[in-house]
Amino acid sequence: MSTKIENIVGFSRSNLEGYPFTVIERLGGYKVLIGWFCGQRVEAHYSNALSGVIKYYNRGSVQGVGYLGYGKFKHRRAVTGIEDKPFDPRVVSLWEDMLERAYSDKYSHPQSTYFNVKVDEIWHSCQNFSEWVESNKISSLKDFNGEFYQLDKDILIPRNKIYSPATCCFVPRELNSFFRNSYKSNEYGTLGVQKRGKGFRSHCNNPVTGRRMISLQRSSREEAQEDYIKNKTHVAKLLADKWGGLVEERVIEVLRNFSFEEYFLP
Repeated sequence: MSTKIENIVGFSRSNLEGYPFTVIERLGGYKVLIGWFCGQRVEAHYSNALSGVIKYYNRGSVQGVGYLGYGKFKHRRAVTGIEDKPFDPRVVSLWEDMLERAYSDKYSHPQSTYFNVKVDEIWHSCQNFSEWVESNKISSLKDFNGEFYQLDKDILIPRNKIYSPATCCFVPRELNSFFRNSYKSNEYGTLGVQKRGKGFRSHCNNPVTGRRMISLQRSSREEAQEDYIKNKTHVAKLLADKWGGLVEERVIEVLRNFSFEEYFLP
C-alpha cells in the first residue's frame, strides 16, 4: 500500500514499543487520527504514524501499573495548542511517589510502613489522579514554612492501606508528622517512653510550641506511657485549633476526637 499522505487512511503498524494502531482518518494538513488496538483514538503527525514514533499512554510504565492515560491533561510532547492542558509536574511527582511506595521493591519488606499498601485502580491513571488533585482546592495550599501540603492516606482512616479518592487528603507536614509514630516501640513495647535511672519518662513533641513535653519520673513504663498518651491527645487538640479552616473539616474532627489507641497501639 502506498504511504503517501493521500492514501494514509487504513495504514496499520505497531509503534516502537510494539503496540498496534491504524490510521482511521486524515484531519487536514499533516495531522491524522489513529485508533489504538484498545479503541482509544488520538491525533498524530503523518510522519510519526509512518515511523511508529507515537507513544501509547495507556501502557503501565510506572511501577508496572501506572500510566498517563488520555483525557484532559496532555503529556508535554502532545501539547500542540493553547487549549491543551499539560500535566502539572508536581502532581505527576506526587503520583509517581505514591505508586513507588505501593509497588516498589524498596518498600515491599514486612518492616516497611508501606508493606501491603496498594493504590486504587482508578489512580493507576495519572489522568484520574490529576483531576482529583485539581478539584481539591487544599492541594495547592502551602504551610507556614512555604511547603506544599502532603498527600496522606491514613489520617481519615487509621491504619488504612489503600490510596484512593475516598481515603486520602492533603495536610501540612506538621499534621502528617503528628500521625507518624516518631518513637518506635522500644524493648518494653511502649511508645514515647525512655528508661531514666530507676524509673521511666515519656517525651512528646509539641509542634505548636516547638518544645518537648517531658513527663515526671514514673516507677513503671505503663505510667509513663499514660503520660505520653495524655500529652499526645492534648497536642491533637492544639493542632485542631491551629489548623481549623486550613485543612478539611474531616481532619479537624479526627484531631478533636483523637484516639491514640486507634492510630498507634497494635
